[in-house]
Amino acid sequence: MADPAAAAAMREAVRAALAGLANGSLSEGAAALFGALGYESDRTPDLRCAGAVRKWLEKEVGDKDLTDRQRESLAGWRGAEVLFQ
Repeated sequence: MADPAAAAAMREAVRAALAGLANGSLSEGAAALFGALGYESDRTPDLRCAGAVRKWLEKEVGDKDLTDRQRESLAGWRGAEVLFQ
């Protein structure tokens, strides 16, 4: 980034996003940080319950690639937030 003003603006945006991580939700803060760095995505799966997490993992990873131990550990999950950047 050759433009000093643009570099300073990006540093300030990153600084603000990092401060937001301490005060808000992790997913919103992380998305703001990635946005400050120039990465944006609308892809946000709804994984607010354990069943949705398991279905999403089976689809993305493949059921055959999950070990028995991983499947068992999913029983304790209440949900997950995934960022795609």
